[in-house]
Amino acid sequence: MDYAGGVTPALRRFRTLVPALVLTLTWAAAPAAAQDWGLTRDPGMAPGMAPGMTPAGMTPAGMRPAGMATPMAPVVMRTDEDAPAPTGPAATDRDAVLIARYRGVLLADPKRGFAFQRWLELYRGRDGNLDGLVRELRAEVEADARAFAPRVLLGHVLADLGRGVDARALYEEALRLRPDAAGPRVALADLLREADAARAASLYAEALERTRDDESRAELLRQLGDLALDAGDWDAARRWYDRLAGGRAGTVYLKTELARALAARGERERAIAEYERVLTQLRGDNRVLPPVLRELAEVQLDAGRSDDAVATLGRALRLAGPGSGVRREILDVLAEAHRRADRLPELIAELSRARDFDSVELVGRLHDELGDTDAALDAYRRALRADPRSVDTRVRLVRLLSRSGRIEDVVAEYRELVRVAPREPRFVVELAQLLMQTGKRDEALRLAAQTGQRNPRDVGVHQALAELYARWGEDALATRAIATLVRIDPRDPAHLVALGEQQLAEGNEAAARATWRRILAVGGAEAHATLAAVLADHDFLDDAEQQWREALRADESRVEWVRGLAAVLERPRVRERPDQRRARDEEATRWWQKVLEVATEEGARREARQRIVGVWSRRNELPGKVREWRTRFDATPPDLEAGRFLAEAYLRQRPRAVAEAEGVLARLVQLAPGEVESLKSLERVRTARGDLAGAIEVLERLVDADPRRAAQYLQRMAAHAHALYRDADAVRYAAAAVERTPDDAEGHRRLGELYRQRQDTDRAIASYRRALELDDRLFATYFDLAELLLARGEVDEAAGLYRAVVRTTPDDDFVARAGRAALQIHLGAGSLEALERELLPLAIGQPRRPIFRRLVVELYDSWVPELARRAASDAAARDELRRVSQRALKPLLEALADPDPAQQRIAVDALALAGTTNAAEPLLAAAEGSGPLDLRARALAAAGAIAAPSL
Repeated sequence: MDYAGGVTPALRRFRTLVPALVLTLTWAAAPAAAQDWGLTRDPGMAPGMAPGMTPAGMTPAGMRPAGMATPMAPVVMRTDEDAPAPTGPAATDRDAVLIARYRGVLLADPKRGFAFQRWLELYRGRDGNLDGLVRELRAEVEADARAFAPRVLLGHVLADLGRGVDARALYEEALRLRPDAAGPRVALADLLREADAARAASLYAEALERTRDDESRAELLRQLGDLALDAGDWDAARRWYDRLAGGRAGTVYLKTELARALAARGERERAIAEYERVLTQLRGDNRVLPPVLRELAEVQLDAGRSDDAVATLGRALRLAGPGSGVRREILDVLAEAHRRADRLPELIAELSRARDFDSVELVGRLHDELGDTDAALDAYRRALRADPRSVDTRVRLVRLLSRSGRIEDVVAEYRELVRVAPREPRFVVELAQLLMQTGKRDEALRLAAQTGQRNPRDVGVHQALAELYARWGEDALATRAIATLVRIDPRDPAHLVALGEQQLAEGNEAAARATWRRILAVGGAEAHATLAAVLADHDFLDDAEQQWREALRADESRVEWVRGLAAVLERPRVRERPDQRRARDEEATRWWQKVLEVATEEGARREARQRIVGVWSRRNELPGKVREWRTRFDATPPDLEAGRFLAEAYLRQRPRAVAEAEGVLARLVQLAPGEVESLKSLERVRTARGDLAGAIEVLERLVDADPRRAAQYLQRMAAHAHALYRDADAVRYAAAAVERTPDDAEGHRRLGELYRQRQDTDRAIASYRRALELDDRLFATYFDLAELLLARGEVDEAAGLYRAVVRTTPDDDFVARAGRAALQIHLGAGSLEALERELLPLAIGQPRRPIFRRLVVELYDSWVPELARRAASDAAARDELRRVSQRALKPLLEALADPDPAQQRIAVDALALAGTTNAAEPLLAAAEGSGPLDLRARALAAAGAIAAPSL
């Protein structure tokens, strides 16, 4: 639950400043190995110290202070790649060292794996592409006719670049050099797998004979088994998977791997037979049978054999016993089996004699699902007597009581929740809010105070209380809660910042400033910088200036600190004299010049120039500076830095001086052809004035000048070309960007969009699919791909994409859009029951996301009226309506309490058509409620129609 509403800015800031826990990892490798791989201690680190720790045991701001529990690690694993990434020449040197190191590893063993992939990443990061690597390897291959490893590595690289024919030739050459080598055989088999599966299988088998380590052999056996399955050669597949399982000594997981592979391919009957074969082999070892039986039952369910699944699960339950950890999973599958067969009442009757917690709790959930409130309450309470500390069960009980309107019972159960889970702040908050909403303000405040007293050193509890007090307008209590946080962890600046902001919000400026000064107790220049930033945020500029100066006394190379002081000096003071303003401007300019000296990041340097130009403009002295910069830039030799300032000055005078700025930047680019900063500025200027063709020309130069970001420039070129209606160029640029960064999902998505706009459907679909393979969280792309598939008539795959979005996205808007699209497809195909099987478990299992229940209700709105119409003259339809109504009861009853009148109307109409007796009382309650008059009348009529047969 989100309690952000009503929280003060101080508390919102506090929530963002809570420090992350810093973990360290122990490492016990030999020092020699550490040197080989770049694994070292931090320079100067004393024995037993963690990196970043000071001799006094203090950690930097944001970490745990000395004296508190910390993960212990006298020695830590650190690689050259873990260090902060340098920029400029240092970055190039570091990349060269790592490239050489990985190269040495790969020359000894040229196989695909982490080392190879990291090697490629380093080349792409340094050069922007793999062209240089290809040239280097090609030169080695041509220089030495017996160079085995370079041939294999070049083959791998070319295969990754899509040049399969060239890669195949290199692998064949490598095999002629070393006929007994397994690596080239595996690589060649991977390459041929789609085009020539028989040759690939033969190569995998030959590689298996030449491979000794267990992990590689297992992977080869899987590949061979999968190829046999793809070819429908079931006997061969079994032979390979039997070898993978390792006979009687193999693990249960390996023994059942073939069955899972068959199930994944939709070969359910064969999978069932394979599971039964494995169970025969495992007979006598009852410890391992229940999980296998559960997997078998799931496949039987998917195959439509519900009765067999129920029997299998019954056997699993008998073997598992009441204390088994897998028992709950078996019961959940058993419930799904009975749900699909519309036999939930039978399962309830069967489990009613059970006394173990899992069975009784499931009975409660099933009664709840069927709308039998009293029976569900009784079962939940019996389950809680068996396990009083089951938080999930008590939460379900609270929800059921809330839905029934039994507020006093809800309060009592929340009290139990708080008692059994005292360190879970959300239950305290929910109970306190409930008490507040029911007019029991004093009791709510007393509960909050007691919770704080019972958890005197729990940061999470006191943070939740501070937010709760702020929500209620209890500023003094909120301040006290934050002060408690400060006492718990006095060396965490985040707590001090939050406390000071709360005090300032109460109007106590002196107390706030005193609190913030306590940040300095942490010690060091970081503390001065933290305090300076806080003071500057609240316009205490003189104090902020002083603190920035203190920080910079320790280190003038920290760009963010230099920038902080320069920015504070620029800001105007109250009642400031002109001479004071002039002095501060001049000093601010000097510090911005310092930013230019120490900053390597382009954005910081550009900001510094803009701020310096801004100072001169504010003082009405910019025209003189422009003349000075112009003179220096036109001199021989030209002053390039003056030219950069001149361009910024002209840009500040836009729009009248944009042409002059472009001219200056164009000359800068001529004088320094590889200067990325000026090229970027020129591209921005041309884009701003609409010269997209000229911007593309600059971007083409940037691709060569800054290969690390070549893919970004190519994507921007594609966007410009598309805006100019140069669609072929746009596709070419986007494809080149994807070639340079083949693992960039967003790049594949943009390429797909361009193909789609050109109505190249096949390529668009391929690009979208690749994007989703690389990043299955690109939820908008699911919709784009589904629309293309629908246009091609591939309805089943489109529906599957929509269902995948419903299952996986955290965005309720996407869920609603995808769910309704899937509903239209399944409605047209007459397969609403298949969609119900996906949506109903989500609606029941995730009550905190009502969007799932709303979609299920909309599904029943499309389904139940049609069933009811057919039921008037068709006995089979009447049976189907009865079964559907039984499953629909819980979501429809919950919809009666939905604030959306549309949901309420659907629920009333569907319940009236279903005629389920358990719905009569909730419908009467809805008729007596405060909803719209027409809705209450319909609910009353529906209740009467349901109750009439029993009167």
